[in-house]
Parts: sequence; C-alpha cells; structure tokens
Amino acid sequence: MKIGYINPDVPEVKLPEIRGERSEALVPDTLDLAERAALVIHGMTGPTDPEADYEVYWRAHFRYHPAIMLHAPADVGIRSKFQIALPLMRLVSGSDLDRHVEQRWLELLLHEQGPDGLIATPLVGRPWGVPSEVEAGAGLNVPEGDFEQMIEPQHNGFCIAAACHYGSLCDRDFWEAYARRIVDGYRRLVVRDGDEAIIPKWLFAPGDLDCAGAEPPRGIMASAAGWSALGMNRCWRVFGYEPARDLGGQLLRYILRSSGYFAPDGSFGLDVPDAGPDHSRYGVTHFHAHTLVLLHALDHAQMTGDAELADLTRRGFQKALSYGESTVGWFPERVTGLCYPQACELCCTADMIMMALLYAAGGDDACWDHADRWLRNQFAECQLRRVDWIHRMHTGEPPSQPHDPRQEGPTACTDDRVAERNIGAFSGWADVNEWMLLHEERKFLRGIQHCCTGNAARALYLAWNHAVEHAGGVLRVNLLLNRAGPWADVDSHIPYAGQVDVHVKQPVDLRVRIPEWVKPAEAAGTVNGKERRLDFDGRYAKFGSCKPGDAAVLAFPIGERPDVIHVERRRYDLVRKGNEVVVISPPGVHSPLYLRDHYRETGTRWKKTERFVPDTTIPW
Repeated sequence: MKIGYINPDVPEVKLPEIRGERSEALVPDTLDLAERAALVIHGMTGPTDPEADYEVYWRAHFRYHPAIMLHAPADVGIRSKFQIALPLMRLVSGSDLDRHVEQRWLELLLHEQGPDGLIATPLVGRPWGVPSEVEAGAGLNVPEGDFEQMIEPQHNGFCIAAACHYGSLCDRDFWEAYARRIVDGYRRLVVRDGDEAIIPKWLFAPGDLDCAGAEPPRGIMASAAGWSALGMNRCWRVFGYEPARDLGGQLLRYILRSSGYFAPDGSFGLDVPDAGPDHSRYGVTHFHAHTLVLLHALDHAQMTGDAELADLTRRGFQKALSYGESTVGWFPERVTGLCYPQACELCCTADMIMMALLYAAGGDDACWDHADRWLRNQFAECQLRRVDWIHRMHTGEPPSQPHDPRQEGPTACTDDRVAERNIGAFSGWADVNEWMLLHEERKFLRGIQHCCTGNAARALYLAWNHAVEHAGGVLRVNLLLNRAGPWADVDSHIPYAGQVDVHVKQPVDLRVRIPEWVKPAEAAGTVNGKERRLDFDGRYAKFGSCKPGDAAVLAFPIGERPDVIHVERRRYDLVRKGNEVVVISPPGVHSPLYLRDHYRETGTRWKKTERFVPDTTIPW
C-alpha cells in the first residue's frame, strides 16, 4: 500500500555505525542487561508490517488461536517511541539485527516533517490510523472531518527525542536542526501563561492549529503533554536548545501544579474529572499517565535545579510507591476504577525503575535497592523469552467485545508467526505470577501493548548506564549485575552465590555497593586472591587503588528467606534468594513467572557470550 506522507522527497539519511570493542567471555549465567537489550531489538523490529513501511503492530492478542497482531491509530507513535530506544539498545548490546527496518524508520522521520517543522501522521494508506470512537468518546478532543494528516503532539515529542539520540551518534548538525524545527513548530500548538504552558488538544487537524481561547486540559488530557516534555528534555540535554528547556518546564509545571491531575500531597487524580457514570472512563485513575509526568519532571528538575518541580515529583513518587508492591516491582495499570483484575502494565514498572535510578544517581542511595529488586523480578520476568505456552493455551473464544479484530481484514491484522515475532517484547497486562493475566471468567486478555516495550527498553538502558559509573578516577559499581565496560568488566554470581568479580581494565579507585540484605561487617574483599581490607563509604565497599589486570572480588552471605506480599487483596508467599524471587505460591498456571529452580543451586552456572563495550554512550 502507498502511504501518503506529507514530505515525499527527502535527502538520503544513513544509520550511525555502532562502534565498540567485542570480545568472547565466560560469564555467570545471571541477569545480563546486554543480552536482554539484544532481545528487545527483536521485540521492536519483529512485530512490524513490511507492506506498510514496517509499521509496528501496536497490539498482540494471545487469547486467539492462532494469536494475532493488529494495527491501531497508536502505531506510528509507538514506532517513534521505539526509535528513541533502538539506538540505546544497540549501544548496550552491539546487535545489528534488522538494520533494514531501522533504516526505513529513520527515513520516515524525514517524510513526516512538514514545512512548519511539525511531524504529521499520515492517514492515507493507513485506514486503521483514523481515530476510533473510543478515543473520541474518552474526552480526547479528536477533530471531526476527513483529513490526510493529523498532528499528534505525543508523536512529535518522541520524534524530537529520537533525533537527539541519532544526533548523539552521527550527523549532529543535521539532527539538531531537525529537532529544533519541531520545537519551534510547537509555538503553534501551545498556549503559554506565565511560567506554565498547555497543549489543549490530543490531536490537531492540519490548518486548524489555532489554540487561542482553548480550555485548559484536565485529567489524562493534561498528562499527555508529558510526552512532549520528554522530547524537550532530550533536546536541552543533548543539543542545549534553551527554548526546548523552557517549554518543557512550562508544560510540566501546568500538569503538576495547576491541572488537578495531582493532589497537593502527590495523590493521583481521575483521568476524566467530573465525568458522569455513563462515561466509558468514569472513575478511572491511570498509573502510567501519572508516572510518565513524574519521570520527565524529575529529569527536568535534576537538569535545571527546579526546586518546585523536584518537590512535586518527590511527593508523587512516594504516592506511587504506596499504590504498588515494592518487593517485586508490581505496579497497577489503574489505581482506581474499572480494571483488569491484578493487571500490571509494564510501562508502570519501567517508569518506577527509571525514577528510582535517577533518584539514586542524584544521591538517594536507598533507591539503588528499589531499582535492583524491580529489575530482577517483575521487569526481568515480563520480557517474553519463550513462547511454547502461547501455542498451547487456547481456551475458547474471548469475552464479549464490540467487534472481533480478526474481521478487520488482512491489511489491519495478521496471524503470521505472531508469538515468535514478539520474542523480546514486554507484557502489557501481567499478573503477579503469570506473564499474561487470566481473567476471572478464565478467558485470556490481550498479551502485548507495545508502548510497554518502548518504555521498558529505556528503563533497561538507564539501568545499564548507571550500573557502573566512573568520575574523577573513582569507579562505582552501583548495581551488582553483569556489565562490560571500558574501566572494568563486572561478573555477578548473584543469586547463585554472594559474589561479584570486578576485572579491572584501567587504573581506578574501586568502590562496590553491597546489597540491602548485607551488613558491612559481613562483606569481605580480595584482589588477585589476596585479602584486601575494606573501608566503607555508606554502603560502598572501598577497595582503594586497583590497576589494569587486577581481579577484585567482593563476597558476602546470601541465602533463601521467606516473604509474604499482598496484591489486590490476594496473598502470595515468596522465597527470595538475595533480591531474586525463586519461588512464588500460588504458582502461575498458563504463563507462569519465576521458574527459577536453577537459582536455588549454590554453584554458579556459566555461559559463553560476546561482550560489547561501545565507543560512546548517550547521556541520560
């Protein structure tokens, strides 16, 4: 099919080369973010439609037999969200999988930029791209009429961020100019009032961008501007463009301070305030629509020193912790209102991990433990790595719904190798003990909404980026995970054994953070097999000066311990070894999580892998 882009003629654009050092190594078979990043690349480029310029199938439904993927209006925005994450995942893993898909996506960034700088979403050739009645009925201000293009502020924010990441790796002047044109185009979409700004519409029709006299958005309509703020933050951090910094802060201040979507104590407000009981979203409070704002406000506050945004964000983060289960990192899709029983949207867990990492890197030391627990449990378990259960699980037709998506035709829906093409993606609706939530009527819900895959990929990068930090000759190992780097390679035996090996590659003053269950007096250190006296700086064991070729080992006790958690008024009995859940009761039935009997062994399992150390990273 021929898609009608606003800009048919664009200059040639090339992907950046991912350069770095590759080596084969024998490493502990424990959580490895580089390995997971390579899988994410497959989970982003696999579920795409080659007949429609590799457009992403936003949703995968595993309750049908065979499983299906279908197009939706959100596809293009998900693609640009993937474009933020894809270069990050290549830096982490070194993988060059499906570069042809990424090349076409890069070209689409140019095809979609109009003469006013704004990014236009094409509708011609994309019949599924027309906003649905559900969106129009949810207070999202969908314009009426037939249009060839739509202006989506969220998609524009994602494209800014994607341009920043590509511009960090190559053709900086080209991508900086591209990003600045979008930022400048926003002056047609926003209404400023003092140190606040609003984007009053969810979607704009080209030629109807005038926002004068528009009502300030409330509820989830207000929070949508948080995605534009993401792009503004990236443009300021990477390119130093001050108009982007200023607009991002103005948008975030309105949402957190004046929109009513957050209470003064940080509590989350309703998606549709004052809606009647017949409204489809009455009484719903969406977790991720709040935490995406908090995350980008925290990033902005840390970059600019905005004390008010920092305070508002801290209150919201504390409330978010209270809404979820912080032992494993289970956070609900919805805090109030109609909700799939016990549904954890992985966007929520990813947001919380990213906030914990930013707080930890900013000096809140305890947040390293939050991030470690959540990464090792709900996050790691909800990446799709095996699909045999999907082919076995058909239990009949799904619950009643307005229509059967399989009737929408081959252009909007496919059943071609759906499970296999989604390996590496993340669950959209997870239970505490099941990869995919089982409904009360024992009918399966949908499996994937790929917004979660895009969010989870960014969380993975932040974890990899902050796991080991080097500044002023001091190397800090913050997260005890496998990690190759230019200063040292880290091998983590956790949870098989309480041991972390640091193979030093450059002269450093080495400090390794002990886990939350370990007391400083219980930790022991050796360098090249000889005991090294450890002093402590808070939770950091100070090995002191280490030279290239040194092997520093931190050892500490690790054992199994029972835990009980309650989620949605249900009890779960856990056995944790270190921070990893190795047993959960009741266990999952159809798509069980925590099949980790091998972690209960005391001897470390090993694997041969290719390690990659990129020549550069993207700051975050």
